[in-house]
Amino acid sequence: SGVPAIVSDKGGPKFIITDRVSGFVAHETADYSKYSLELYRDREKLAKMKLDSRENALSKSWDSIFESVYDGYAEAIELEREKKASLKK
Repeated sequence: SGVPAIVSDKGGPKFIITDRVSGFVAHETADYSKYSLELYRDREKLAKMKLDSRENALSKSWDSIFESVYDGYAEAIELEREKKASLKK
């Protein structure tokens, strides 16, 4: 898309961007305005991050994004199985 994203540190979007390269991960509410102002004030950084975010977006596919989601689910299921097995002992 060519726009650096500012995303929450909760949920999936933080895995789609590269922090401080194709966007920013906000850890608290104030970070959204802080990073917006940073990009507004530093036009060179904005231009570079626009290019990087476009390149990042073109390198991703929904299949690759969901692959990492499915891997996370598989890991969670395995951890739960291990937990249940240890409780049975």
